[in-house]
Amino acid sequence: MKNTIPLVIAVVLGLAAVFAVSRTMAKKDDRRDKMVSVLVAKRELREEDRLREGDYTIREIPSSAFVAHQHVGEASLPMVRELALARNVPEGSFILWRDLINDTGLLSSEVGKGEWAVPVRFSDATLLEFLEAGDEIAIIMVGKTARDVSAPGGNVNEKVWMPYNKTSVLFPQVRITKKGRGVVVVSMKPREAMILLTANLNANLYPMLRFRKDDKSAIRQGDYEVASDLFEEQLMKLLAEPPK
Repeated sequence: MKNTIPLVIAVVLGLAAVFAVSRTMAKKDDRRDKMVSVLVAKRELREEDRLREGDYTIREIPSSAFVAHQHVGEASLPMVRELALARNVPEGSFILWRDLINDTGLLSSEVGKGEWAVPVRFSDATLLEFLEAGDEIAIIMVGKTARDVSAPGGNVNEKVWMPYNKTSVLFPQVRITKKGRGVVVVSMKPREAMILLTANLNANLYPMLRFRKDDKSAIRQGDYEVASDLFEEQLMKLLAEPPK
């Protein structure tokens, strides 16, 4: 009889351990099996289309695979209906936040403190096809100006001005915060934002891709100005300068 008591206790403890382990595993399975509803393209969605009912379907995925700042959940439908698409979305693909334009204020989170977001359209947008948000560019300006070509000692009221185009560095280092079709958005201080807006309205702007975080390639605003009527002379002079 005395020998059976420890055996009974051992059996009871073993059963309790098995029960506890099974409960723990059941809880883990419950957490693993919890599903989240997300939006999936019901057909091929085209860039600049508006997201409307019939363009998407609802699919359930495990919560472990759900990324809140990437996947658009069913709960976000009221916020994303009628938003334009920033790119093509193949049929059956998840609809992601980055696929949408003006998506629930995510652009505002990319604007620096005390800065304004400014849209920029370039005269030649070829390079934009290869740029993405986060790339750093220099902005080159080609604008019309004029120089005084009056004869020395001439009448001040009869100055002769000769118009010409001048190419110069407007901003040597700007980071792209958002990219759309033929346009990029950059973040900068209000004064610089006003200068860029004015230049965009009155001159031709061109992007130049920089090596990111390469301060050695940064030049000052206004460096390397070239006048169109003297371009050959000035270009040869620039080419003869030693690298900085």
